[in-house]
Amino acid sequence: MTAPAYGYAHRGRVLRAGSAEGHYVVHIPALAPGCASGPFQSTVRDLQPGDNVLLTQVGLTSGDLVITGRLPERPPDFTLPIAISDVSGLQAALDDRATDAELAAVNTALTASILTEHNTNVTQDGRLTAVEGVNTTQNTRLDGIDTLNTTQNTRLTAVEGVNTTQDASITSLNTSVTDLLAWEVYQAHDRDVYGDALSSFPRMFATNSRTLVNQAAYIFRTRVRKPASLTQIRMAVVTTAGIGGSTTGAVYKSLSATGANGPYSLMNSGTNALSATGRQNFTVASSSFVRGDWLLILLLLNNGYTTLPKMATAQNNVADASILNPTSAGVVFGTKVGVTSVPATISPNDGTWTAELNPWWLAVT
Repeated sequence: MTAPAYGYAHRGRVLRAGSAEGHYVVHIPALAPGCASGPFQSTVRDLQPGDNVLLTQVGLTSGDLVITGRLPERPPDFTLPIAISDVSGLQAALDDRATDAELAAVNTALTASILTEHNTNVTQDGRLTAVEGVNTTQNTRLDGIDTLNTTQNTRLTAVEGVNTTQDASITSLNTSVTDLLAWEVYQAHDRDVYGDALSSFPRMFATNSRTLVNQAAYIFRTRVRKPASLTQIRMAVVTTAGIGGSTTGAVYKSLSATGANGPYSLMNSGTNALSATGRQNFTVASSSFVRGDWLLILLLLNNGYTTLPKMATAQNNVADASILNPTSAGVVFGTKVGVTSVPATISPNDGTWTAELNPWWLAVT
């Protein structure tokens, strides 16, 4: 290496750190082309391999070079020899590379796999050609079916027109049949002669009576078989009441799955003083029912009668108790005392109602 001149500055490139802290081995092209020099002390900290640096001659020997500054990057000089160790991570990458034997094995496996795929593709091409031939035949047949469907669609459209007309006729016939069946169900003497849409029993069986009680409620429940708008409750008075009292008649309906036992909701109600004998009416606002609805009629004597009225009933027959109010059907005719106002809902089988064996006559229309 040519001895540096005192006070000269030289360009160099850091190759690696020296063994002593703050010293670096560098390459100085102007002084020792192709050789590593140093290590030299550095006034610049944290230099990295590849950094361009400025070295200054502070003495008369080569050991008097000191790294005094870091220079900007410049394109690498590829004419200079670079050791594998000069490149960080290069040795590890080279050590990890596949061997020639490993590469040959991979090549053999890939060649075999590609050949298998090629042979498979040749087979599939033949099968696809056959499928294309079948599709061509099917397309021809489908064209024929399309033509046939067009003709059938025209005919079906005509049939649909006929069906629409028939549907209207069937609907009309169904309505007529429904009305006929409903009429036959209700085609009874009391309906024809008196206009009772529903009643607890025929009028001709009202051969007895019972005395009503102040602040007592009387219920009868049944089921509607024909759509109706009910506006009147009817009862029969055998003995008139004293002055000062009034009775409320109310209509209830249940739509629950167990509608037979409620709860029943109040629809409408009306009052009557029961001051005359014979049939007495309670006018109520129209209450609409459809086929299958459960109906409950309530009579409630408001407190105030000095002479209690009597209403018409059927003859009491204790032997028929299991028929009139069977356990499976629950309370059909029932009473409850101590009732001071018309309840919003009623559940006949809630345990507060007493099943009666002397049924009273009630009707609605």
